[in-house]
Amino acid sequence: MIVAMIYCVVVADTADGGFRGAMMLSALLVTGTTIPTIVLGWSLPDDDPEDFAEGMGNA
Repeated sequence: MIVAMIYCVVVADTADGGFRGAMMLSALLVTGTTIPTIVLGWSLPDDDPEDFAEGMGNA
C-alpha cells in the first residue's frame, strides 16, 4: 500500500487524480488477493495424479 500512497501523492495535483489513485488501489487489491491463490495452487501437489493420466487417453 506504500506504492499506492506514493502514487496518490504524486498524481494528486493532476486532472482526475482521485480516479487515478482509485484505479491504482483497485489494481493492487486485485493483485494482492490473486497472487497468494496462484502461489498456493501452483505449489500444492495433485491429489491423485493417476486420475489425470486416465483422462488424457493413456491406458
